[in-house]
Amino acid sequence: MVQNLFHLIGCDAAKLFSASPIYKLLPIAAVAVAFFAPQVISFILLLVVYLLGYGLITYDEAYHTQNYYAFLPIRRSEYIIGKYAFTFVMTMIGILLCFVSSSLGGLILTDPGRPGFGELSDYYALAFIIAMVYLAIQYPFSIFLGGVKGRIVAMVFYFILFFCAFSTDIMSRILSFMQSSSLFLLMVISLLLYCISCTIVLSLYDKKDLIG
Repeated sequence: MVQNLFHLIGCDAAKLFSASPIYKLLPIAAVAVAFFAPQVISFILLLVVYLLGYGLITYDEAYHTQNYYAFLPIRRSEYIIGKYAFTFVMTMIGILLCFVSSSLGGLILTDPGRPGFGELSDYYALAFIIAMVYLAIQYPFSIFLGGVKGRIVAMVFYFILFFCAFSTDIMSRILSFMQSSSLFLLMVISLLLYCISCTIVLSLYDKKDLIG
């Protein structure tokens, strides 16, 4: 199963980066934003995550890759877990690269309003939490509603979060709550929600004939 998951993650990455040049430019844009404006990186990373999930589902719908996987020695459960694993791996790689970029920006740029290392860690913890919660909501809708309906639901949730990113009052409240709470616990809870979402989708997917 592990070998199949690695294979699916590799296939999903190859599909996206060959489908459109925009998916190749997304990581570069995110790293650049992280270098110059780490304050908004949580929601830039969320945009990257949204487009990755959106692009993956769209590609599978357009090219009927579920039918292709039906002829491979890959179980249905592995197909779903592969989608969740792919976006999780891409999110972690994105957070790591952007965190390094933000740290370098802090050493090179002399902006007095730039967040320090501790606050920077909070921003990236927030990015991880929001990405996990967002994906936990997006994937069930995208997989089962498909097409336009699934993407509309995902976009509505994204734009609500994006609006919050540019509200100083909301952001300060979120960061204050995070600082007064156990940051590690919030990250664990968000990851748990992501796993629960995957479990629910697996349960429903077994009852729904999506292939064929």
